[in-house]
Amino acid sequence: MDGLKQGKTMQTQHYDFNTMNTKRKPNLLSIIVMSIVGGAILVSGFFMSMMLLAVSVILFPIVAIKIWFLRRKLQANLANNKASHQENDDIIEAEYVIVEETDVRKGSSQK
Repeated sequence: MDGLKQGKTMQTQHYDFNTMNTKRKPNLLSIIVMSIVGGAILVSGFFMSMMLLAVSVILFPIVAIKIWFLRRKLQANLANNKASHQENDDIIEAEYVIVEETDVRKGSSQK
């Protein structure tokens, strides 16, 4: 505090972390390396997207044809089932055998 009494001011240092390292100019080697890495990333991203597009173009018709075929098959099965049920709508045929009759109220069996 003696420095303030003599008319000196305290100096404060402010650090701006966003621009702190930008005062140095990047050297030529780092510019070349970053350019090569950035270009490689862009080229590989482009080729990956083209491969994805090619796979999509190949798979879409295959899946569409498969869905169309399954839908057609399902509609044919539904039409056949509907036609067979309309013929015998009132008659239900089944075979069964009564093993033992039980009276639910009494819990005993009747023969």
